Amino acid sequence: MAAAQPKHRLPAEQRRRKILDAAIGLFSRKGFRGTTVRDLARHAGVSEAMLYQHFPSKEALYDAILEKKVQEMRRAWDLDWEATGDVRTVVRRMVQSFLQRHISDPAFVRLVLFSALEGHGLARDFVRGPRAHFMERLAAYLEKKMEEGTLRDLNADVAARLVIGMAYYGVLLREVFGEDFLQSLEVEALSEAIADVFWRGIRRDDSHGQE
Repeated sequence: MAAAQPKHRLPAEQRRRKILDAAIGLFSRKGFRGTTVRDLARHAGVSEAMLYQHFPSKEALYDAILEKKVQEMRRAWDLDWEATGDVRTVVRRMVQSFLQRHISDPAFVRLVLFSALEGHGLARDFVRGPRAHFMERLAAYLEKKMEEGTLRDLNADVAARLVIGMAYYGVLLREVFGEDFLQSLEVEALSEAIADVFWRGIRRDDSHGQE
């Protein structure tokens, strides 16, 4: 009689990633309060005891998700914008990177929205932490260009939020509200349109000087 084959077990890190992926999907559909540990374990294909070995609580899962996303985004945020090109090119590439990252991961967009509506700390920590770091870098870049005379004298903090606001609203219309027009539009075309609108409004030229 043949011996029973040993049950295949995933390496610990692979199992941890599987749990995280399952948690992102569930939290994005049901929210933090609406998701139980039993739901998480079932969707990850592990026992509740095994889940607790990796994450002692749902809060710990939220923290791990945030850290995972920060690490994924950090490479794009830490680019040397000065070496990328002129302001319009920098804005276009930055917006395109933002759109591609969020469109390819709509579950995280929904998760952050759920977190904000539930009053959970993940949305607050994300906005005040990594998102704030990005906004500070972008505002500092725009302010430098204002001082050099390339851009109009505006509030750089507001300008940074306006351009990201256009991109983020595009993601919401496309991925959350399912707007057909934006779903049919290529990311490159949307990035170009946002960059063009922003650049025309913020650049310093003779016509602006006469306003």
